[in-house]
Amino acid sequence: MVKYLVSKSLSLVCVVAASSVASAQNWVMPTPFGDRNQPTQIAYEFAEDV
Repeated sequence: MVKYLVSKSLSLVCVVAASSVASAQNWVMPTPFGDRNQPTQIAYEFAEDV
């Protein structure tokens, strides 16, 4: 019984932690380059896709 309760409690904690991470709305992705530089453009595209 104790093993079952520990298992279910751990599952609940994992679900709550995963849902709070998944609900993040804004990403700040600083780049050391200007806005027109290719690495910055790639980073912008990546941030939009995610």
